[in-house]
Amino acid sequence: MTVLDPSSSVVTFEPENKEIDKRWGVPQKLFVPQNCYHCGRAPCIESCPKGAIERRADGIVHIVADKCIGCKQCILVCPYGAIQFNDKIGIADKCNMCAHLVDRGQVPVCVSKCPYKARKFGTLDELSTYIEKEKIKVLVIPELEWFQPAAFYCKGGHKF
Repeated sequence: MTVLDPSSSVVTFEPENKEIDKRWGVPQKLFVPQNCYHCGRAPCIESCPKGAIERRADGIVHIVADKCIGCKQCILVCPYGAIQFNDKIGIADKCNMCAHLVDRGQVPVCVSKCPYKARKFGTLDELSTYIEKEKIKVLVIPELEWFQPAAFYCKGGHKF
C-alpha cells in the first residue's frame, strides 16, 4: 500500500508481504522524501498559465522565477506534493536538481552530502544499468506511473 499525502514530506510504502521488522516487531514501512520527480509528463508544466515551468534539454524541470506570478496552480496539480510556495518572494519553488552544479559537471547536493551514500545521480541509462547490475528493486507508485517520473527510489531485497 502506498500512502500519498501532499501535506507531508514523505511517501509511506507498506510492503505487501507485511514482513515483520525483527528489530522492532512491527510491519516494515519505508519512508521516502517527496522531492520533485522531474516527470516526463509533468502536469506542473502544462498547468502554468505563464509558462514559468520549463524542462531543460537534460530533463530537469525548473521554475523560471522571473515568469512565475505566484498563482499556485502548479502546487495544486503536482502529484508528489513537491512544489511549495515561497512566501518571502511570492512565487512557487521546488527542487531544481541543483542545476547550477549539474551545469558544472557536479552532482546535486543531496547526492554528494548523503551520509549513507543512498542517492545516485546520472542519466536514466546509467542508473538503469547500475540497478540491473546490482539487482536492485525499484519502488513504483502504480497510481503515478502515468507521469513518467525521472527520479525513483530503490530498496534491495524486498518486494513492494
